[in-house]
Amino acid sequence: MKHLYKPFSYLYIVAFLLFSPASIFASENNTSNVEAYPFKSVKVKNTFLKAIKYHNELEVIKHDLRQLNRDIKKHTKLGNIKILRDLEDQKSLQESKHQILSKKSQEIYNIITTITANNEPFNLLNFFSKKPLHEAEKAISKLNRLRVQYDKAMLILREDIKQLKIVIRKTKEVKKKTAYKYKLGEKLLSKRYLSGFKDLIDKQYDHLLDQRSTIEANYYEYRDSEIMKHVTSIIIILILFILTFIIRKLTIRYVQEDERQFIWRRSISTFAIVIGLTFIVFTYSENIIYSLTIFTFVGAAIVIATRTFLLNIIAWLHIIFSKFIKVGDRIIIPHETKYYHGDVINISPVQITLYETYDFSSTRQAVNAGRIIFIPNNYIFSHGVINYTHHGQKNYYDYLSFNLSFESDLGLTERITREVITEFTSSYVDEARVQFNTLKKRYAIKQRMLEPEVKFDVNAASTGIKMTAWFLTPNSQTTTLKNKLLEALLKRFNNEESIEISKKSKSEKEEVESSSEG
Repeated sequence: MKHLYKPFSYLYIVAFLLFSPASIFASENNTSNVEAYPFKSVKVKNTFLKAIKYHNELEVIKHDLRQLNRDIKKHTKLGNIKILRDLEDQKSLQESKHQILSKKSQEIYNIITTITANNEPFNLLNFFSKKPLHEAEKAISKLNRLRVQYDKAMLILREDIKQLKIVIRKTKEVKKKTAYKYKLGEKLLSKRYLSGFKDLIDKQYDHLLDQRSTIEANYYEYRDSEIMKHVTSIIIILILFILTFIIRKLTIRYVQEDERQFIWRRSISTFAIVIGLTFIVFTYSENIIYSLTIFTFVGAAIVIATRTFLLNIIAWLHIIFSKFIKVGDRIIIPHETKYYHGDVINISPVQITLYETYDFSSTRQAVNAGRIIFIPNNYIFSHGVINYTHHGQKNYYDYLSFNLSFESDLGLTERITREVITEFTSSYVDEARVQFNTLKKRYAIKQRMLEPEVKFDVNAASTGIKMTAWFLTPNSQTTTLKNKLLEALLKRFNNEESIEISKKSKSEKEEVESSSEG
């Protein structure tokens, strides 16, 4: 606002030369230097009077700084060090005051010139709350209060000018009359400075009125177009929800199997959600490319949110079509350091239900038995599955092992072992041969051991001979058959003096026990 007082800058300089700044720009209540001043200025909490006050004080400080700079320059040439120090201190003080007053003056200026309405676009919440309209009315009301303050400030200045003119006419004393004239000059400059705000306030008021008109137009446009779109969307979504509910109920009524019910219900719900999201995206997006982009992100978010469920469904489809696991199969599934061993009693779209069984495998690996275990279908993608009964297989190979002394007759031991194993397992060989031929049609298996096998080796501690005997066993009779073989072999070995089971150390005894269980 500096341009408002430039024509009177010369008058200010003359006033500062004739009078001290303190006497000219003193408080309006301080009339000690002008005793004949017959009226009192009214104190008002007025934004514009504050603006005038800060402006005038800044001009005084600016004059003082210019004078101090001249004095510093003068005494620098004269070399007066002490006086220069005092002048520098005074200059620092005045600069600090100037900085504080400049900040206050800028704050007042911002209050006057930055009133505006928040012309944000209408949405459903703003429509019902009418927040943009209320904000516009609030801004206009605030500016009207400022306009009232402006009128009061201008009225006070005019009254002061009028009173000063009367006092000047009545005062005969030259010194007092000159003081009043310069006081009048100050008031006239303040009035001119204040007049500069008039144009800003009027333009701001016109702008706020235009903003309010625009906001009102947007309100009615939103009501006539967007609200109807919202109502239509809500109705369509409700219809979709009702149809989904009815179809799910019909599915429960006409589809008896639990698994198929689950699949149908899940598929119907997923399809309804996709249709609803697609409708919302294309309804509320004007640009088709933007709509497709949003739909892609929404779809990705849904996939991420339902990742585990989708993986279970995919794994379930893989199980159903590949048939590498089916209900009735006996399987082992590893989990961390443990194993789940049992018969598959149900395969749902989400999980495999396993009934823990007991045999030597469960003794070694799973420890427990008899529990119902639920395994997520997606587990098959990250863990190996051992199937004892895959593709109609009913038999697999198990083994027994013994530690024999070095003096034992290995030939006799092998013959007795083969005789005993053949006696108990011969009925399974023909069945296993048929099953193996069936398996060869599906997989590239070259050969399979069907007859009992007996192998000898020096045990780990080199204290005897370890015998390992492999034999066919039905997957459902592993424990029973193994117990019978163990009992029969021990009986035959004990009857032969040339066969001696090693009993040299506790560790060897434990090895025999663990191997016989294996």
